[in-house]
Amino acid sequence: MIPLKAGIKFRALWKGHENRIYQIRSVYKDYETKPHVHIKADLVDCPHEKQYSSGFWFTIYEDTLTDINNPENKIELLEIKGVQCTLFKNMKLLITCSGGKDSVAALLWMKNNGYKNADIVFCDTNWESDLTYSYIKYLEEKTGHKFIFLKSKKYDGLIDLAEKKGRFPSSQRRFCTSELKSIPMIDYILDEVRDDFIVVQGIRASESENRSKMESQCNYFKYYLEPIETNTSRLEKLEKYIDGLKSNIDHQLELFPDDEIEGSKDDKIIAIQEKIDHLKSRLAKGKEDPKYHTYRRKEVLAYCKKYATDVLRPVFRWTSQEVIDYALDCMIDVNPLYKMDMKI
Repeated sequence: MIPLKAGIKFRALWKGHENRIYQIRSVYKDYETKPHVHIKADLVDCPHEKQYSSGFWFTIYEDTLTDINNPENKIELLEIKGVQCTLFKNMKLLITCSGGKDSVAALLWMKNNGYKNADIVFCDTNWESDLTYSYIKYLEEKTGHKFIFLKSKKYDGLIDLAEKKGRFPSSQRRFCTSELKSIPMIDYILDEVRDDFIVVQGIRASESENRSKMESQCNYFKYYLEPIETNTSRLEKLEKYIDGLKSNIDHQLELFPDDEIEGSKDDKIIAIQEKIDHLKSRLAKGKEDPKYHTYRRKEVLAYCKKYATDVLRPVFRWTSQEVIDYALDCMIDVNPLYKMDMKI
């Protein structure tokens, strides 16, 4: 059997990565002496995606890898199909659970597929319904897992955040998610995890247009490595937003970034048109002005060089009804707020 080593390419067949070509960067375990193989690989068939797809940790699975070829794509290592492994065996699993149906389904999927040694994280905004807090206790009892509650170090919940920001968050102003959920999670990873990890998220593509553009697997710190926004992407958003304003198209209004403009509809149209003109002027000069996530940026980039930092969304292609049915099939009730026709 030809051993796996840096430079060897392989073709992936797992859902969401069908027929993508990867090149091995390093082998974490020796499959000749261990029952599993852990490799770090870079996407090579789509150069424009390589930057944020680099450094994934993959575990070779009997039914998910077909062949591995050398750099000239001539030698097929079909023997590798016989290798057994334990997915994520050497990685820290962090399952985020809000108490919503999607994150519960993701949690149950991981548990039912044998991945029981995980940290289950609940980002507490101090503004959840009492029913949700009770539901989290119910999940702890049913799953046998104690949830880890994370809170902002800067703000004492949503009310404190709104008072200091001078306004409440909305569908366009999503600073609540950043300050009360994303940042506490980043702090936890940098300060407590300090190891290879996979964050498991209950996110579905059909939830919104923005989420439909996500992937079922990517780098958790993706937007530290690639721009979250450029002048080209911002121009596209603003043009869709101004069309939405003129036509009252709700889903296009959701695309507008956090710093949306105050005022009447006409005031917004005028102000946004000025922004559009400015962006076109910058682009005419060849300026993209890329923006990245900046919170603890140096520490995050150093972490990415040392550890695997993946995110997995196991219910990404599921429908809303499928995640509900899955929980019920597992004898787990959904959050009672859904029975009141409320969103979580």
